[in-house]
Amino acid sequence: MNIPLNTDQVLELKLSGKFAHFRKFYTNASSLTYMLPPRTTVCGLLASMLQIPRDNYYDLMSSDKLGIAVSLT
Repeated sequence: MNIPLNTDQVLELKLSGKFAHFRKFYTNASSLTYMLPPRTTVCGLLASMLQIPRDNYYDLMSSDKLGIAVSLT
């Protein structure tokens, strides 16, 4: 889905850490992982920073209201 980009409403965050493991949801015994954090992880991280309670941010951060891009640097 393409969301029109309004540059007055862009938030850029640079996150770093020593190690991260984003397990694919359909695996249980293997270590298949995503290269980057999936959308659900990014939304959960943003909700946590904004102190929005768990399970209360899904409508607020739905894909038709919030565009998310992740890149490696």
